[in-house]
Amino acid sequence: MPNKTITDCSSTLPDYRSELSAYDDCTFTISQSPAPGTLLSTLGNGNHTITFTVSDESPNSPNTTCTMVLTLSGCSPCGTCGASSTHNGTGWSIGTPTLSTPVIFTGNFTATEDLFACSVVVASGATVVIPSEINFTVCGSVTVENGGSFTFNNNANLIQINDVSNTGNIIMKRDTNPLKRLDYTIWSAPVAGQNLLAFSPLTLTNRFYTYNTATDAHSAVNPSTTSFTPGLGYQIRVPNNHPISTPTSWTGTFTGVPNNGPYNVTISDALNRYNMVGNPYPSPIDLATFSSVNASNIEGTIWFWRKENSIVTQGVWTTWNAGTFTTASSN
Repeated sequence: MPNKTITDCSSTLPDYRSELSAYDDCTFTISQSPAPGTLLSTLGNGNHTITFTVSDESPNSPNTTCTMVLTLSGCSPCGTCGASSTHNGTGWSIGTPTLSTPVIFTGNFTATEDLFACSVVVASGATVVIPSEINFTVCGSVTVENGGSFTFNNNANLIQINDVSNTGNIIMKRDTNPLKRLDYTIWSAPVAGQNLLAFSPLTLTNRFYTYNTATDAHSAVNPSTTSFTPGLGYQIRVPNNHPISTPTSWTGTFTGVPNNGPYNVTISDALNRYNMVGNPYPSPIDLATFSSVNASNIEGTIWFWRKENSIVTQGVWTTWNAGTFTTASSN
């Protein structure tokens, strides 16, 4: 039997036995493993050996097997949601959840390891905290009810696999590098509707900027009437009460419905063609994939703001190209 390729894993494994030919003077059966009807999403991307076994009813005849290779691509680890598991502040109702488990938080919970769920609901009165360096991977939607709280600390991530809408606000915290009072960070919001001034209320109101590609310069915006647009970058100075001479990290806190799904950002090829963009998601993006998918629209080099606001380091950036970082120093 020739090998097969399937690029849509939303269905089940076909029954390929009808494509086999076998002959025996006794009655025989043909079995297939994995069995027809197996969810392709549970197999995952890659090459899979499909084994066919011909069994003769005669006890004296040995079984005969043959195989083919099935190549799957475009598979998601997410299948059908099963029974839900509720955490009431003490423990899980039916055990530690997996990607097939809808999760409901009705009591306070602080994660101690990576979490997985088919969907998430944070009920009113529940406070859920995901500490730094912990990932929460969810196949479907995230819902935070009024009166519930769902916080991701610095370097904690919400990773959503399917392109679905979310409901209710999360709180996502992100720390800057050590900075002094007159220094800047390029920010991009991982949530919807975050107002700039609410994000950094102690930054001077004339120190919020977008980037104007046509003039190759920053443009001041009114932070009280401007909210983050998904995928765009905003250059914001640290709060005006930040330490003057001692480099100190500042924690930015985003509050809003977590962004999810595809975002298209219009970029300009005017003048030097620089565009200030940012990651719109509450989790990291793969630079190699980002660069490859956008290869027809951007050059291979991505520039990262990496300096303090001083004449000595003016115009110094860290760059990434084809998997290699070139790190710029900052005084």
